[in-house]
Amino acid sequence: MANLNTKEEKIYLFVAVLILGLISYFIVKDFLTAILSSFIITYLLLPIQNYLSRHINKKLSAILIILAVFIIILVIGSSVAFSLTNEASQYLNKDSLIRFTSSISGYAEKIGIPHGNYYGQFSEKINEFILLFSVSVAKDIPLFIVHLIIIVFLTFFLLFEWNNFIVILKEIFPLKNKDEIMSRVGKTTKNIFYGYFLIAIIDFTIAFVGFKLAGLNGYFLLAFLIALFAFIPMLGPSIVWIPVFIFNLINNSLVSAGIILITGLLMTVLVDHFIAPTIVAKKSSIHPIIILLGVLGGIPIFGFFGFLIGPMVLSFFIEFLRDLKKIND
Repeated sequence: MANLNTKEEKIYLFVAVLILGLISYFIVKDFLTAILSSFIITYLLLPIQNYLSRHINKKLSAILIILAVFIIILVIGSSVAFSLTNEASQYLNKDSLIRFTSSISGYAEKIGIPHGNYYGQFSEKINEFILLFSVSVAKDIPLFIVHLIIIVFLTFFLLFEWNNFIVILKEIFPLKNKDEIMSRVGKTTKNIFYGYFLIAIIDFTIAFVGFKLAGLNGYFLLAFLIALFAFIPMLGPSIVWIPVFIFNLINNSLVSAGIILITGLLMTVLVDHFIAPTIVAKKSSIHPIIILLGVLGGIPIFGFFGFLIGPMVLSFFIEFLRDLKKIND
């Protein structure tokens, strides 16, 4: 090795880095979502950490932030879970299912379609779905706990070591305008999050008011689901309000169905197609198509934070291409 020239050393170094990089990827690939989520959470919590660390020890401020976030999530999560359970039970009780299946039988009879015991078949399918869903959730609990532990500890570490981490990252980052690129991508990530969070609040408010006016028992449950799906552009609210509209239409609740339709169109047409692209694209300075592709591709791969990670990865890729073009010019 002592007799190798500089070119050969570079080749050996490149091969070694490539092999170790591949091995490292296979080691952490099952936890990649948790790792990337930790970076996103840390970046969003940094303003609070920077403020607190000016008054108290950095590690202590990081611990306090983690505990505060955990307590807030626990309180809100428990309240939401309690409300969702109560409201879901109202939708899935025996009387509601009998009314729904009777309406289907009535429509089927009118148009000459043979019908049988729809209530029994429908109940059987719901029980089957609940069983499969419960098994799936139970199977994923150990992995979820591991991911949660990684997120908590990595977020804690990053909160008080963020500046050192950025210095190391800049040292290994090969591009000349790395400060500008990292600043732009960071700002883009934050703006996309706040943009979609604002859209989720708007959708939740419209759905909450509209569904309550429609007289739906589960208006909070439905509004909450719409707020969650709001992070999926173009599709979000429609996944929830269209089945609810059809359900009420079949049950001959025409006034409720009409209010639900107006509420749904407000969210789908006004918010999703006009307000959302304007807010997110304007805040992030990224073309709406890039954001759409990033969100739709990111969520299946990275889970909930895919709506941030997807556009961020595409944004990084575009910045790399721009920098490469500058080098070639």
